[in-house]
Order: sequence, then structure tokens, then C-alpha cells
Amino acid sequence: MNHRPIDNTPVVSQQPQHNQGANRVTTVALFNDGTMGTLRIPALNRVASIRPEIDMRTLDNYIGHFPNTSQWDGNVALASHNRGPGSFFAGIWTLNHGDRIYLETTMGTRIYEVVSIQMISATDTEVLNHTHNNTLTLITCVYYQQNMRWRILATQV
Repeated sequence: MNHRPIDNTPVVSQQPQHNQGANRVTTVALFNDGTMGTLRIPALNRVASIRPEIDMRTLDNYIGHFPNTSQWDGNVALASHNRGPGSFFAGIWTLNHGDRIYLETTMGTRIYEVVSIQMISATDTEVLNHTHNNTLTLITCVYYQQNMRWRILATQV
């Protein structure tokens, strides 16, 4: 679990971009350390930095952001390990409806509440689709079930 370094000044050359098309995907300016923000889950006593990739090297050290999903508006989809290196999402399936999750980026801080905890197929990519409401989708593996994933859905308060 990594915490964002003290130098969290936004990179000036990268301005937030807004796509007002059908997907309304937004991109946030990255911090100088290459992270796009921080995710805090008080119920699990976890805080970790988010990087805009989901490759194994990223997931071993950070929470990863699914490409082609929004980084601020709509559905922000994130992934992390739940055991071993970078296991920020360990125990995430024990969250309760109403537990709060905080997403901090250069755009500000949003507060979300858990509304759904479910197992989904590893091939279910519909959970990454755009939403018109601000939602947070958290994905992690299910122990000993390679073809399944935990999906936590939270909506903005």
C-alpha cells in the first residue's frame, strides 16, 4: 500500500479534458509523481495512490485506473490486488452498504457510498460502461475463483 508522496503538485502541462460526447469521459491532471489521485476507504482503514494504468507493475504498488473509463465524471473504475503486493482491496467484499469512499484528484474530492457488493464474471466488461451519475466501480479478484471478480459499486453522495 503506497501513500502519495508529499510532492503532490499538479503537473501544469496536463489540463483536465472534458469530452461532452456520449461517454462524457473526463481526464484529470496528474500529480508530479504520476498519480491521478488518492482513494481512501475508512471502513478498511486504507489510503492508496491511484495510477492511470492497470498492468501488474502498477497493481503491485498502486490502485490502477481502467483505461477508457472516466477519471472524474461518470463511472470511475479502479482495480487493485486483494492479497500479496499492493493488496489495497484486501477485504473489500466486507464493506457494508452505506460505507463511504473518498476519491481525491486535482479536480477536488468526491464522497461515494457503497450501494452494491457482488461477484461478477471476469469477462463482464459492462461494469466499466459510462454512467450518467457519478459512480465508483472497484474491481478485484475472488480467492480461488479465477473466472470471478468482486465488484463494489458506490455512488456519489
